[in-house]
Amino acid sequence: MFYRHISSDIKLSLTIPQYATDIFYLIKKNQTWLKQRFNWSDTITSVTDVENFIKLELLKFQQSIGLHTTIFYKNKIAGVAGFTDIYSGIGQLEYWLSEEHADKGIMAASLKELIHVGFSNYTIDTIEMRCTENSCQQLPVELNFEQKCKALSMTGMDALKSHTVYYIERKQFFAHVNRQQHHELCT
Repeated sequence: MFYRHISSDIKLSLTIPQYATDIFYLIKKNQTWLKQRFNWSDTITSVTDVENFIKLELLKFQQSIGLHTTIFYKNKIAGVAGFTDIYSGIGQLEYWLSEEHADKGIMAASLKELIHVGFSNYTIDTIEMRCTENSCQQLPVELNFEQKCKALSMTGMDALKSHTVYYIERKQFFAHVNRQQHHELCT
């Protein structure tokens, strides 16, 4: 099973069906906040919806075309993050965090680890992430992603939501990691 200990407070674990109930109630508790950022939050109406999603993500994990993790903060579920699709050398990184856990560095630390895992363990050359105007605009910059383009997606019956697509390439990521390690050794 996939598991990463990031810090004394932050851990990543492969998302499994046993987490479905807690994830469902976290989504419902954060419904208004999530709806401002993501298209899918209104479509989750039951624990079964979450269980079905997890089963799909586990199939992707078995086929090495996805990796969906649950983020634990102080041993409680705080959100999720992972590669929803890996195809043609591109990993689509998606994530969400509960409102109470935002702006604590939890997501940046989790994504940094997932990016490393993605480039080290999957046939990924480029990782992409999408951000709406209401979400995460500073996070890709903090993680050394570059802006690629703007895109539109449907948020409901007739609403469009604008996204900015960011990307980072394998060589760019490891060059930055190597610079950081060199700097740490020299100080």
